[in-house]
Amino acid sequence: MRLSRASLSDKKFSEALNFLHEAHNLGRDNIPLHALTHLNYIGFSLREANYRRALGHLFWAFASPIMVPLERKRRTSVIGEWKPAPKQLQNALPSVAINAPSPEVDAP
Repeated sequence: MRLSRASLSDKKFSEALNFLHEAHNLGRDNIPLHALTHLNYIGFSLREANYRRALGHLFWAFASPIMVPLERKRRTSVIGEWKPAPKQLQNALPSVAINAPSPEVDAP
């Protein structure tokens, strides 16, 4: 959202809209972010004088508390319940320390 606002203040409208699309996609599981992106879409719709689309975004902003959990439930029902990997697979994979130095850095 900050990148969208910064691009908008620099008069880079297409870049600002692209950042807003990214925020909207990330907000598919976040109610406040999803509603906020639709409220920001209203500004773009009004700039294009598309009042019908602006009203649609207003509707989706207010419907976000209901629709986001419903859509999330629909997406996660396809995936199903997460089950950890069997013990034999967990032990078969080598574990690497996250902070381990890479071989190229330590080579003289």
